[in-house]
This record gives sequence, structure tokens and C-alpha cells, in this order.
Amino acid sequence: MDFKTNSIYCGDCKDVLSHFPDKSVDLIYLDPPFFSNRNYEVIWGDGYELRAFEDKWKGGIENYILWMEDKIR
Repeated sequence: MDFKTNSIYCGDCKDVLSHFPDKSVDLIYLDPPFFSNRNYEVIWGDGYELRAFEDKWKGGIENYILWMEDKIR
């Protein structure tokens, strides 16, 4: 991969970061899920289409932490 300074890379964190040299990252931005324990709904377009996602985790916070831990180690 050809990496550039001050750039945004989108992808699975473990896959993308595996291509970076050690000690070369100053900031990582995490996008949802955040374990907000909420349902999100948005009326889209003509008002008839509903786009939504659920930010709830079976197994509660413990399951969420295990899932996140795997992503950030």
C-alpha cells in the first residue's frame, strides 16, 4: 500500500493497519458502533424510506468490550 501523510483510509482496521510501519500512526478515528444502546432511524428521500441501525449488543457491555478489544489490539 502507498500511504500518504494526513490522509484518511477506510477499511477493516486490522487489515489497513497491518500495512503501516511500526510507530507511524498518531491518531485513529473510530466510527460506530459505540454501544450507545439505542436504535437509530432516519426518514430518507420522499419520507417513505426508513434507514436505520441498531447499536445494541447481545451479551451487553461485556460482549461489546470483547469485540472492540479484538479490533484495537
